[in-house]
Amino acid sequence: MTICAYNKKCLFGGVSNEIMEMNEIGRLVSACWQEIPKQLHYVDLLDYIVMPNHLHGIIIIDNDGRIMGTASRAHTRTEAFGKPSRDSLPTIIRSYKSGVTRRINQPYPDLYSRIWQRGYYERVVRNEKELRGIIDYIITNPENSDKDPDRLL
Repeated sequence: MTICAYNKKCLFGGVSNEIMEMNEIGRLVSACWQEIPKQLHYVDLLDYIVMPNHLHGIIIIDNDGRIMGTASRAHTRTEAFGKPSRDSLPTIIRSYKSGVTRRINQPYPDLYSRIWQRGYYERVVRNEKELRGIIDYIITNPENSDKDPDRLL
């Protein structure tokens, strides 16, 4: 899953010598990400990384003992306008983004009018090999940041 900063602005820090150095806002983004399983007991997190203008992470949703990926929400509870499903990926991401925005805007009310790009990118992980590839991509993201055309915004 990938969530981008509004207009892909580098709000969360920068990469120096292939190492992501988070600023105060990036550290808040990271801390809020780590709090997700504390708030939502049916969610587990695997690897993640906060980059200057986006966040990559792996979310596992456990619905009543059944491990669910992002595609599973179509097979269980679905979300409808005005009726969010507590265990759907859209609800988890929306809650995360709004929580981060509130926490950033408390000490910095005039700093940013928007923190997040609308929506997010999700991908269903179908097997162990694909999971290993995604974890490797997340871990090596700072090393490959020079290939990101939006890194200097």
